[in-house]
Amino acid sequence: MKLQEKLPFEKLMAYADGSLPAEELVLVEVYINEDREAHELVDGLKAIYKQEQLDCLSVSQEFHDVERGIEKKIHLHANFSNHLIELNRQLRAAAAVFVLVFSCSFLMGAASYEQVDQVQKEQPGPYDLALGSKVAP
Repeated sequence: MKLQEKLPFEKLMAYADGSLPAEELVLVEVYINEDREAHELVDGLKAIYKQEQLDCLSVSQEFHDVERGIEKKIHLHANFSNHLIELNRQLRAAAAVFVLVFSCSFLMGAASYEQVDQVQKEQPGPYDLALGSKVAP
């Protein structure tokens, strides 16, 4: 085994737990003796196993459970971000529609007042402009 190669974490866990097959045990021991990080990691795993009275499979299962939980949270966060982006887009579209409708209604209202003023100038006498008929004096 080359020193540049890194051992899978599962093998180091199995070595620390004592459940590594004999044919791999010698290779892992050589690697651990030459790699300080791996040696410290195995010592830490042994301490955890001893302190928590765990075995390799239960620790591995807990790691996988934590990993799945993190993946779910990442997925949830991504979905939430997508919903916020969609909501932002919809709010911008609604604001644009509101501005358009308000502008059009304001312009139409101004035009109708101009028409009312024009009718009042051209037609003498009191009119009920809502009904369009002449009011009796």
